[in-house]
Amino acid sequence: MDQLASLHKPTLRILVVEDNDVDFLILYRHLNKLLEFKKLTRASNRAELNSMLLEDLDLIVADLHLPDISDLELLNSIATAQPTVPCLAMSGTIADLNIKKMPKSVFAVIEKGDFRALEIALDDCQYCAC
Repeated sequence: MDQLASLHKPTLRILVVEDNDVDFLILYRHLNKLLEFKKLTRASNRAELNSMLLEDLDLIVADLHLPDISDLELLNSIATAQPTVPCLAMSGTIADLNIKKMPKSVFAVIEKGDFRALEIALDDCQYCAC
């Protein structure tokens, strides 16, 4: 069975960290095509993120550019609160990121809007708790 098929569980709980409404809607539509999920929640700023990280989660998809938190601070907050939950990081400027400093829970970094890379990353997520 292919990895992506194993993510098709109606109990999957996903957190999407995205501050742009249009980008969130587009990402939601793509995730809905690729995965079955019980719950998909959104955090668009630091306060919402901190609140959502108290929830039980199976997967986090995070835009690394939020207005009130840096990329590494965002990822470290996620890794501290949810150390066993896999995180897919997205950025419009991946060339500028210091991937070596990212927490181990980040299983892939993709360019924002590259939905083929999103599908491949989810398919390759071999240690997903989902």
